[in-house]
Amino acid sequence: MLSFNNANTFKSIVAHAHTDATFIRAFKNREGFTLPVEKYPKPAPEKISLPMRLLARFIAVPYKSVGPEEGFRERVTIYLVYCNRCGKYFLDYKHGHLSYFKCPYCNAKLD
Repeated sequence: MLSFNNANTFKSIVAHAHTDATFIRAFKNREGFTLPVEKYPKPAPEKISLPMRLLARFIAVPYKSVGPEEGFRERVTIYLVYCNRCGKYFLDYKHGHLSYFKCPYCNAKLD
């Protein structure tokens, strides 16, 4: 968790990152404002089956479903995605209204 004891620092971060849901939803505790750190996108596991790797090169493959146990408000599908720009696999959920993925290696937005 990231902590900010100064409310002005927190307000400036939220103002600059207003589109990022992890920065919008913050709560106050005794130490100050606390923001959750994103768990996704993250690198894919080492062992992925060949059919899943081949399919992920063309479409995002549903990998698992997570819920409140990982910090989400409702059930969310995590996808195995291949980045054409850097050539690596990663796990992510669909972001925004346009349903895009963010590569953790090269920060590319993939549709």
